[in-house]
Amino acid sequence: MYARLPGGFRALAYFLYPYVLRLGFLDGRAGFAFHFLQGFWYRYLVDAKVAEARRYMREEGWTCAWRSSGCWG
Repeated sequence: MYARLPGGFRALAYFLYPYVLRLGFLDGRAGFAFHFLQGFWYRYLVDAKVAEARRYMREEGWTCAWRSSGCWG
């Protein structure tokens, strides 16, 4: 289910789960900083990099069999 969410919403969900549901807010400012950077910054960068790779592959005509041994042009 997580993998099917839109990119920005995935980052929000990844922040809210540990910070709210797993009580990360009890760690104070340090907990907020950690969960914010882990949830928003890191996950957003991962989603942006995946989108960039998919766009490049589409423009260059690459196909990829994700569960097999690799990609080809």
